[in-house]
Amino acid sequence: MRRAGLLAALIAAAVVPARPAYPTPGQGLSLSPASHDFGMIMQGDIVETALVATNGSGRAVTVTLVPLCDCLSSSPASAVAPAGGSASFTLRYDSRDDTGITRKNFLVTSD
Repeated sequence: MRRAGLLAALIAAAVVPARPAYPTPGQGLSLSPASHDFGMIMQGDIVETALVATNGSGRAVTVTLVPLCDCLSSSPASAVAPAGGSASFTLRYDSRDDTGITRKNFLVTSD
């Protein structure tokens, strides 16, 4: 049993990236706002907010927002942020199937 734990620790240590997980300021991709709270809404409300993805790198990147539930959508779903520029998205949440305090997420990917 102890060997399995050590092996798992060694495997986990082997896959840790050598570079920082987050870009330094002025590099990589940043999202504004990083999170959003719609506050108190009624069940069945459809609410929207804006998101801006800023590209601090020296090359254009395609930013894709993947909703992690059927109640979320993004328009557009994918956009190109030019080098040093940004891409804008509208995020939508449909609360018809949710009650109580709810937290939903998008997966953000880029090339």
